[in-house]
Amino acid sequence: MEEHQEFGVARTAERLRRGENGDFVLGAFDREELVGTVGFHRENRPKTQHKGMIWGVYVAPAYRGRGLARALMIAAIERVRGYADVRQINIVVAATQAAAERLYRALGFEAFALEREGLRVAEEFVDQHWMVLHLQSDPRNHSLTGS
Repeated sequence: MEEHQEFGVARTAERLRRGENGDFVLGAFDREELVGTVGFHRENRPKTQHKGMIWGVYVAPAYRGRGLARALMIAAIERVRGYADVRQINIVVAATQAAAERLYRALGFEAFALEREGLRVAEEFVDQHWMVLHLQSDPRNHSLTGS
């Protein structure tokens, strides 16, 4: 939380602008109040531009339990499905966020790695689960030779 407070308005506005490579941020509003967010960043290097990353999934405490995170995630996934050449979406979830991980699994994400102490919150280290949603291919049909 403290790292986001250090951004300031200008840097936050820059992050929210739609990127040329398909980056975006979606928000959920109650009237004019922003109560939820989800962001997407697409890789832009030629060898990795077939994938992107969901980030910034957040729902204000007073609005949790109403399906907002699910709705935001579905909207983000559907938008990314419109990118013909994006084949997978990655997401990272703290091991302490069981409800978030359940939501991501329910949406089709699969865990593929555990990063020990991948996140530092104050003086505490938290493990992170890396997850992937394959959009256009069966991940079992990959080639190790690149052909």
